[in-house]
Amino acid sequence: MKISIKLNLTFLGIALLIGIVGCFSIFLSRQISGLRTVELPMEQNLGEVEESVWEMIHAADSFRLTGYQLYENIYYEQIGEVEEFFTKYQALTDTDEEKKYIEEFNILWEEAKTAGSMMIELTRKQKAAESYFFINVDEADDVLDFAIQSKWSPEDSTLLAKEQAVREVEVSIWEAIHAAQQYLGLSGCIIRGSQKYIGLEAETAKSAAKASLVKGDFNTLMEKQFEDVDEFWTKYKNLPLEDFENIAIQEFEGFWGKAIIAGREVVSLHDQAEEQFNTLYDKVNKSDDVLDFKMQVFIQKRIAKEDKNAAHVRAITVAISIFAFVSSLATGLFIAYYFSRSISKLSKATDEISSGKLDTQIEITSKDEIGELANKFNKMTTGLREVTASRDELNKEVAKRKIIEHALIEAEGKKRDLLDYSPVCTKVVDLDFNLQYMSTAGIKALKIDDITKLYGTPYPFEFFPESYKKRMTENLQKVIRTGEVITEEAPVTDIEGNELWFQASLVPVRNDEGQIDFIIIVSVDINERKKMEETLLHSEKLKAVGIITSGIAHDFNNLLAVVSGTAQVLEINNKDNNKLVDGLRIINKATKDGAEIVRRMRMATKQDNDTSALWHIDIKNELIQAIAFSKPRWMNMANAEGLDYDIDVDGIMEVPKIMGNDAELREVFINIINNAMDAMERGGRLIFRTWQEEGNVFINISDTGEGMSEEVRRLVFEPYYTTKRSKGSGLGMSISNGIMKRHSGSIEVVSKKGEGTTFTLRLPIAVLPVQKAKPSVSSYQEIKVKDLSVLVVDDNEDIHSSLKMFFVNSGHKAKAVNCGSRAIEALKAEAFDLVLCDIVMPDISGYKVAAALNKLEKKPKIGMMTGWSEKLKDEEKNKLNIDFTIKKPFEFSVLAEHINDAFGANDR
Repeated sequence: MKISIKLNLTFLGIALLIGIVGCFSIFLSRQISGLRTVELPMEQNLGEVEESVWEMIHAADSFRLTGYQLYENIYYEQIGEVEEFFTKYQALTDTDEEKKYIEEFNILWEEAKTAGSMMIELTRKQKAAESYFFINVDEADDVLDFAIQSKWSPEDSTLLAKEQAVREVEVSIWEAIHAAQQYLGLSGCIIRGSQKYIGLEAETAKSAAKASLVKGDFNTLMEKQFEDVDEFWTKYKNLPLEDFENIAIQEFEGFWGKAIIAGREVVSLHDQAEEQFNTLYDKVNKSDDVLDFKMQVFIQKRIAKEDKNAAHVRAITVAISIFAFVSSLATGLFIAYYFSRSISKLSKATDEISSGKLDTQIEITSKDEIGELANKFNKMTTGLREVTASRDELNKEVAKRKIIEHALIEAEGKKRDLLDYSPVCTKVVDLDFNLQYMSTAGIKALKIDDITKLYGTPYPFEFFPESYKKRMTENLQKVIRTGEVITEEAPVTDIEGNELWFQASLVPVRNDEGQIDFIIIVSVDINERKKMEETLLHSEKLKAVGIITSGIAHDFNNLLAVVSGTAQVLEINNKDNNKLVDGLRIINKATKDGAEIVRRMRMATKQDNDTSALWHIDIKNELIQAIAFSKPRWMNMANAEGLDYDIDVDGIMEVPKIMGNDAELREVFINIINNAMDAMERGGRLIFRTWQEEGNVFINISDTGEGMSEEVRRLVFEPYYTTKRSKGSGLGMSISNGIMKRHSGSIEVVSKKGEGTTFTLRLPIAVLPVQKAKPSVSSYQEIKVKDLSVLVVDDNEDIHSSLKMFFVNSGHKAKAVNCGSRAIEALKAEAFDLVLCDIVMPDISGYKVAAALNKLEKKPKIGMMTGWSEKLKDEEKNKLNIDFTIKKPFEFSVLAEHINDAFGANDR
């Protein structure tokens, strides 16, 4: 019988045993598979439901306490998770008992969601009321500080009584604030405008509230403070009052009345939201009991039943497997013994041939394959004797191959010479990623002294940053695994620490059998391209900021126009009140500075050309003004946080005048002062000093704040660089640096972490007469044309109201509308001598209004107003047939001059 037949019969028996074991294994796997596809997914889905239910509760509670949108989003996201996994669980249920539990859970879950939705809505209203409450309290306090106390005269005989009454009012206001905070559980910070009033973090707010004298029932105490405010406010109002105090009283009572209503609404909404949250928690807790004690228990019963059935099948399978193993082992030992005897004879004969005995013969006479192998072995020994005779010719062939191999080595050396002259860096690594070769271009680029020290070391080596080494290793592994060519950009650092960029291509090289033998890495220098990309990115960033700045300029100019117009109307109507007129003129000056700041914002993004005038500037006077302008901001910070700021101006000396723009220089000083105050979060000292030296004026501003690291100091004047994150734009110090350069000056900073910061500014002394002089403020110019009928069109009601008041006070008839469509309707109904129209409006633009005016038989004079920084081109003005344009904010005397020119009144 042949060996193959013997082996086939043996393997057939083993296969039969394995087949039996396999059948039982399949049966067992079905048991386990049933458990895996039904019971275990049911348990997993319920686990996900339970986890999401409690995540939803936590999110709801967090939203109730903070009002943050993030927690509301998490709340609804977890509701979605619950319903998704519960739907998957329902699809696996197949018993009436489970369906009963599902119905019970769904009822509780719907009630919980209803309570949660009501809690979310109540919390939104509560947080809005909180903000409204704190804002109005803050505004009321500002009225006390700036509209009353700051204007009291020392000669007032009732000053002490007034001060005592107002001080009690202030104390009661802030006790009401603290009571409201504590009633709400100190869940957040009080916001004042865009600034945090009590502190940057909740812990700071807690500390401030603990310092309060308020103790007990905070809701009752807040109401008590309302009563105290009313009591002491009444005492103050009963005292002899000045006109400015009567005006301030009305303003205070407006804010305080709103605050009381909002405070009570906060308490009511807070209690309602808490009640809905308790309902939500109760329903969720009950639904969780259904999950834990009914659904999960039922699933465990199903799992236990399936597990018991699987255990029986498992025991039978183990027994059959042991039997199959023993049988297979016995069969293998028998086959091994049968073949080992014949193989031993073959091995002995092979050893004899190896020792040179070529006439060896094997005595095996079986009729199977081993017998045939022995017969062929005997024939082989006969052939070997014949082959030995041609050994000399074989040696000659080997000699020829050595000559060819030497020629190939020389050719390889020439190829390496070509690589060394190439400007491209070429590296060779083996399959263990060890460097075997690097061309001259790479050695020069990395400034390596001895490349042989790196041969045999793992690639990538220390020239690559740690963050990139892992990625390069993964790419090399991928090349070996897939045979692909991978190309990507790679940063490296040369010996001196300079950053370089290369585009690296990883190319696998195969041998004659098609297997990857090694990897070539070809790196092309892309440093110039990277610089171009950075330049383009910076250009796009400037373009984006320019677009944003355009919108800000328009809106800000509109706001300044409201302030300026209102102040000018008040000045006209109160010419006899010198104190009020002086204050209103300060406001007008501030609006001019604001408009100048907007212009420079546009200039910083290269949207406007520098057309600012130069005149003689008194540095001491500008520093004092800058300190005064910035004082409200840091005084508010000091009052709110109990801080102490010491402003040392003793070092500000008289120095020669310089040539410049006062608004620009004030902006530089204010930027430095604000940055210094931000750096002194716990209070500190700000020191000013001036002196002259070698034809220059020097200004030194030092603070005792937290100081800068070397990196921050080095980048402080870079555009868009800021350490204030969401609070800062990164343009303040960059713009300041630009202003100093335009004034032929310089700005330097010395700082050390923890030791404060000193800015030193240098400006050249004015030694030559300036070519441009600061325009003197002319006396008020009136409209010379009498009895005009004027239509004012502006979507900002404050602007068109102040303009209407100006024209009426000047003896003219005026009508004001807030959109272009109403302007066109008014023009159809009546005739006007002058139309003063805004260019940008939401429904119909000023251009379309001008076009409609030009179609009238009796066309009025047309004046266009704009808050945008761009000027209207002459060709556009001619096309629209406009008489004049004026940029917001503007002085009424300038507007009057334009109107007089339009009607030819200046020529009479």
